[in-house]
This record gives sequence, structure tokens and C-alpha cells, in this order.
Amino acid sequence: MIPNFMHLENFEKTAHKIYRPINDTWEITNENLEELKNRETRISKFGVPFKNVYYSFRLRTSGSYNLISINLKDLDFKLDFVILALKATANITINFKHANFKNSFKDITKESEYIKLPSNTFLDEINNFIGAEKLKIEIKGMFVIERNEYPNIPRTLNDGLWKNGVEQDFEIIVASENEKEIKVKIHKELLLSQSPVFEGMFKSGMKESNTNTLKITDFNYETVNAAVQFFYGQEFSEYFSFKVLFELLRFSDKYLIDHLTNYIISFILYRISSSNVCEIYNFAVASNFIESVSKLQKECYDFLVVCLNENIPLENFEILDKEFVSF
Repeated sequence: MIPNFMHLENFEKTAHKIYRPINDTWEITNENLEELKNRETRISKFGVPFKNVYYSFRLRTSGSYNLISINLKDLDFKLDFVILALKATANITINFKHANFKNSFKDITKESEYIKLPSNTFLDEINNFIGAEKLKIEIKGMFVIERNEYPNIPRTLNDGLWKNGVEQDFEIIVASENEKEIKVKIHKELLLSQSPVFEGMFKSGMKESNTNTLKITDFNYETVNAAVQFFYGQEFSEYFSFKVLFELLRFSDKYLIDHLTNYIISFILYRISSSNVCEIYNFAVASNFIESVSKLQKECYDFLVVCLNENIPLENFEILDKEFVSF
């Protein structure tokens, strides 16, 4: 019997929005500032928030001066923001805390206009370069990237067994609360290869190794069936709810299936948006007994902070766990 895979090829593909928060630091040294005395020189800060998406801040000077005699007070410091990518939009704030100055670049898709920075951004009261060894400048904001499909997440394809007609010789009996028993068939060889828990169970001579059955009572059929389909190499359905995905995380945590855990975390991270981050954060807080969820919780936290700082509307903010609201 071939597993009941959920093929999605026939569904119409629509553009997906992938959100990437930015929380970076630009360090500018005195040596960098000295280079700006040359009008032909620009110093830049580069970043790569996502595959094939690049950005840079470019700082240059202008003014009436020559290389023989340079009066720094006559220099104008100018900054712009550039994106090199298709179908990407950024809302980014750059903060020069030492000079009490910040600027927001809104809805940038290619290149912003140059802005003039206040003289005290880089000059002291007597118009010399600031003597600090390094200036640390905060860069925070959000990229929204449109793609026809989400990036492929690496997984192992194990479809050779059923493609070659090898009979499935093991049954997982799902008997969770309030559900009748449902059998999920799988190749025993495949099941053993997925988890050290399964492997140890069979090598220790437990009854499962003799009956070729395993009874699971603490997960429902949807969770177990989705895990089995993943073992054969099937991608997750876009129609999985976050509740289902976090149940799969609990399943992978119990049976130490690291590659499934990593796949689920990546799957969720690609889909975080302002419309679902509150829901995901709440699930992550409720599942914080799972070690791998800490990364997901932190990503959600950083995403929420950016949204609040950039005044990006959040859906269901009122349901957000009090652990975040208390900060």
C-alpha cells in the first residue's frame, strides 16, 4: 500500500510574502571617517537578509573643499539606502544614538534619496572628527520579499521502498483519546532509520519488535500520519495549522527525530508574518519545554519588537502571551 501522500502540484501557485526583520549594527571607525575627506570615496554597510536579496547604506561627503586645504565644517555628510533584489520592499530605521539622530527609510524598493546628516553625527564641537574609536550605529526594520514559492527545505527522500513495490511490514496503531484505533502502515526498515528511540525499541527485544506493531496513544492520527509521510520524503501541506505543526514538534521531540524538528522550525520561520506572529509566539511559549522551540520563540520576539518599533499593525495582538506584554 502506497502512503496517502498529499500532493500539492495541482494547486494554483500564488505569491508568498516572506518577512525578514533586520537588527544589525554598523561600526564606523576614525579611519573610515578620514577616508571621507576624499569626495570620490564612499563607505558602505552591506547586508543579506535573504537569499538573493542585498542591501547597502552608502555614506559620502560633499562640499566646497580641495585636497590641499580641507575645512571639515564645510563637509556635508550624506546617506542613502539601496536594495538589490526583485520584488522586495524595506522599511528600515537607522539610529545614530551618539548624535541623538535617527531616520526611517519607508517603502524602499530600489534606492532612496540621499539624506543630509547633522554635522554632530561625525564632528565634535570644534569641528574635528569625533574621537571615538568606533561609532556603533543601529539598523532595524523589516524586509518583505515576494516569491512564487517558499524556499525548498532540504529533506531525505525515502520513496524507493514503496516505488519498488516493497510491502509495508509494520503498523503504527493510533489510539488517542476519543478516537477509534487507526492503523498507519510503514516500512519497518524506514521507521528504524528515523529515530534512535525506534531503533532502541526494536533492538532491545520489546514486544513491538516481535509483533511489528507500535501503539501510540498520546498523538492523534493527523500528527502520526503527517510524520510518516515526512519519513517518506513528502513536503508539508500549506494547509497545516500551527496547532498541527506544534504537535508535530512535540512528536519529533519525544522520539528524538532531529531532522523532522529542524524541518518544522524552518517551515514555520519562512511563514512568520504580522498576521500570525502572535499566534506562533503563543504556541512557542506553551511549548517551551521543547529545547528547539527557544530559537522559534526568539525569532518571534524579535519580529514583534520590529513591528512595534516600525508601527507595523499586528493581528490578534490582544491574545499575545503576557510574557511578552510584560516587557
